[in-house]
Amino acid sequence: MIKRVLNHLKTTFRNNPADLILLAVVLPAAWMLRQWWITTIPTEQLYDFSTYYEVAVNISQGMGYTFLGQPIAFQGMGYSILLGYFMKFMGDTSELTAKQFNVLLSMWSILMTYLIAWRLSPKRLVRWGALLFMAFMPQQIAYTNAIGTEILSAALLSTLMLVQCSGDLLKGRVQWPLVGALTAALALTKPFYLAYPVAVLFYEWLSRKDLKRGVAGMLVAAAVMALIVAPWTYRNYRHFGRFIPVSYNSGLVLYLNNNADNTHGGFMPIDQIKATPELEAKINAHLENGAKSIKLASDLELDLKPAAQAWIRENPMEFAKLAIIRVHSTFFNGSWDIDAWTMNKYKTLETERTEVETLRYLAYFRSVSDIVLTLLSGTAFLYFLVNLPRFFRALFSLKRIISWQTALLMLPVGYNGLVILIYEGQPRYNFNLLFVFVLVVMLVVQHILEAAGRETAFAGDLPGAGIKSRTVRPGNRR
Repeated sequence: MIKRVLNHLKTTFRNNPADLILLAVVLPAAWMLRQWWITTIPTEQLYDFSTYYEVAVNISQGMGYTFLGQPIAFQGMGYSILLGYFMKFMGDTSELTAKQFNVLLSMWSILMTYLIAWRLSPKRLVRWGALLFMAFMPQQIAYTNAIGTEILSAALLSTLMLVQCSGDLLKGRVQWPLVGALTAALALTKPFYLAYPVAVLFYEWLSRKDLKRGVAGMLVAAAVMALIVAPWTYRNYRHFGRFIPVSYNSGLVLYLNNNADNTHGGFMPIDQIKATPELEAKINAHLENGAKSIKLASDLELDLKPAAQAWIRENPMEFAKLAIIRVHSTFFNGSWDIDAWTMNKYKTLETERTEVETLRYLAYFRSVSDIVLTLLSGTAFLYFLVNLPRFFRALFSLKRIISWQTALLMLPVGYNGLVILIYEGQPRYNFNLLFVFVLVVMLVVQHILEAAGRETAFAGDLPGAGIKSRTVRPGNRR
């Protein structure tokens, strides 16, 4: 299998030497730009980011997966464990080492996106555009500075999608276990991916109507995923005395984002939510009246999740409003996350700029980032809406299909979108879909150019035209 893949790549690049030249130029430039960013642009690791980093340092120093000296499963463990062992291997626990790890992951995502683009279309524009977009997009560069799951989840999801669309190179006995392993890594990084093996079934059904292959692939992927996740689940049972597949914060997140006091669909401090006296007493007991970190309160979600679910059932319209707000906050509310998480100490940087020039530069950078995000999100949103009727017709039909390209791109967007609708919205959560949006944009651009080319017809090629051949452009048609 490995030999077949390598031979395929060798033949492909031999027939396309220009791609090797472009890669030889773009990849070093992307690497140097990211290195410059992480060594020059200062940022403080806040909230979840500081926790990921602290846990990783503990792992690298042989203290296990702990926080404040105690076992923890507040977040997915994948990123912190990989980072911890990377730090141990490098012999350094500085934030810069963590960011170097992010740069490696970012470079991997560039390559995966480029290869997916090549699978999606033979056109150079698609893969070259995707390569350049990923190499120089502000978001892709900036997030190398944030010590969190975003970079890793994007690298894993892009790899999984490449495996999914490489059935001609990877036989099922290799492809589906590999999908399961990658899904397990994703679920251990972002626990909501625990149900993602179902995407295998949908992919095969929508694009081939091969239910048998889809069910078999889903079961194999789910089994492999379960085997990989099981040791962590058992570890959680030993430490916390109950079944916790990956983390214990889903109930907390659901409650913080779905309650009578939430107006923005995002995170809010638990003490700002007006809970019933009974629930407030339980919260205080779990948090030991403020003496215990909310990140260590493993049983808190047992009381918060039912409260959130009850509020959603009793207030479906208010929940729907919050869901729409979350979509807007995640995809159409600008890129304030870059300022907040990846360069929040930029104003302290000593430069030759005046204060006014610094503020103008920040506004300029934010504007470019906002424009890029709007372009990506807007195009992907329209692509998703246009294809949604065809998606559902294919889903419920025994004969209708959609292209494998459409299925491949729509499934991760739909899956992540559902999670955002239900749980939490902010621009940070769009990151692991940005490479998918890049692919969509390049396919749409290629389609537009092809359509424009078809509009340019030669009248002499029409039968019985009786006139000289000339180019008929859209603006000159009669």
